Amino acid sequence: MSTEYPHAAAFDDCPERRVSTTMSIVETDKLLTSPFMNIMGSELRKDIVVTCPKYPDSKILMPDEVFPYVPKHDQAAFVLGCKSCEFAKPTNPDTELVQQLHPAIIESSGQLFIARHYPEAAVNGHKTVKERLRDLTGYEGSSEAIGKGGLYFPDAIAENVDGMHQQAMANLLRSIDNFRNEFSHTSSRDLVEKVTHGVAYSHLNIASLAMRHLDTAVVQPKS
Repeated sequence: MSTEYPHAAAFDDCPERRVSTTMSIVETDKLLTSPFMNIMGSELRKDIVVTCPKYPDSKILMPDEVFPYVPKHDQAAFVLGCKSCEFAKPTNPDTELVQQLHPAIIESSGQLFIARHYPEAAVNGHKTVKERLRDLTGYEGSSEAIGKGGLYFPDAIAENVDGMHQQAMANLLRSIDNFRNEFSHTSSRDLVEKVTHGVAYSHLNIASLAMRHLDTAVVQPKS
């Protein structure tokens, strides 16, 4: 057992959780040659289903092959909310870091970050912000969203610094535009080398800050 996850047995021995498997036919764009082939374009996939009677609304359905670098118990504990359960507390410190992020960033990037897919986690964080801009204004670009879309941020610390706050938000969103463009023009090899744990988490914090302000942003009617 990896020393990084010393309490894996606690989750495995938890009397509350229930683990089962289910088989499902999923569409795929790859031509598969395996005994699980169903028809061309589809495959039979085994999923691990983890549920907990203590938290009946919580359930995780995990393809058996995903996130090979993270023990299954830690993924399940992350999704089921076992952090507060006496039987299973996630021991990966990244789980605690992820919980500090905006909920939308947790959803889009949390498990990727825990699984150490750092460039993908950062890219998904950028994408989440852009999607929110589009939902609010119809524009993904920060300049268009603020200029043409009339996006306004009413949550300045004080009324007399509202202008500074609007400029700060414009700069923040513009930086996410530029980071996303930078990532899209960088080779996968360079991204893996340069986007380390700390760099990825910094990007997720930037995206989280943007999302927190976008939660209260309004679209002003055009004059």
